Amino acid sequence: MSALTQSIARVATKLRASANPLGNIPTFVTPIQGASPGLAVRLLGYLGFYGYAGGALGDRRGLQQTTPSIAAISGVPMVYTDASLQLSAIWCAVERRAKIIASIPLIAYDVPVRGPKSPAIGGRLYGILRESPNSRMTPYQFWTAMMLNHDLRGNAYARIVRAPRQSNGLPGEAIAIWPMPADQVKEVVTPDGAMFYTYSLYNEIFVFAEEDVLHLKNLGNGTSGLSKLEFMQASIAESLGQQ
Repeated sequence: MSALTQSIARVATKLRASANPLGNIPTFVTPIQGASPGLAVRLLGYLGFYGYAGGALGDRRGLQQTTPSIAAISGVPMVYTDASLQLSAIWCAVERRAKIIASIPLIAYDVPVRGPKSPAIGGRLYGILRESPNSRMTPYQFWTAMMLNHDLRGNAYARIVRAPRQSNGLPGEAIAIWPMPADQVKEVVTPDGAMFYTYSLYNEIFVFAEEDVLHLKNLGNGTSGLSKLEFMQASIAESLGQQ
């Protein structure tokens, strides 16, 4: 058996043995040792066709994948948020988009069954969007932080603080929204299709139901956005190396 065949067999064995506790679906695929990136990418395509992989666009249970399954160029060092923001081009682009979007006013409306809609002045949601999303931030600061995460990591998350549940069992009204750094949040899909989020903070892990998280997604499979930093890793590393 050739070295390449052995590598393929090892990957297939790992795919079969990789068990996610929430669905027996592998959450990542390791690169094949000794194989060219092009051949490895083709192999991942075949595995995705048969339901074993699927790359970042694949539909899966368990932890969601937002990074490339394999590097297009081997040997490229990992580039993190702090390093990428030291490139003036990335800083300027992210800052410009975040400030422009954050400056656009968001208004909650009352929409009656009949008649024109009108601003829901006096409602909690109107106050959150127009005046203060939480006790620490203005709407401008909140959306700037959200867009920074969205543009760099492909996902922006905010925890929704709610009033107690209503008597009919429906979730309580939102009273505040707090951004959560994308690097500290994971999305998990259970075998029955439900979704929840885990948030790592101060050596603790907090779990939030899907209804309690505002999730802005970039390009992706509809469940999660793709991380721009990881998919632009080779280009960013080359730019950093030229400085």
